[in-house]
Amino acid sequence: MSIIPIWRENTTVKPYETDFQGNWKPHCFFQAMQHVATHHATHLGLGYHDMLQNNSVWLLARLKIKFFRIPQ
Repeated sequence: MSIIPIWRENTTVKPYETDFQGNWKPHCFFQAMQHVATHHATHLGLGYHDMLQNNSVWLLARLKIKFFRIPQ
């Protein structure tokens, strides 16, 4: 397995994930990022089932995000 240093995925924003102005709702954006992080962790051998076998967990202790422009 080759390690991919920068993980990229394409996603489609569904209409119900936007507000009336077409902006991506922040909680939907973060949910999509969680899915991407899960896929990347699994690729690195650190996914849910891998960690469960090792009696380990990983967690995000702190997050600071600043939107300069709301994704559309």
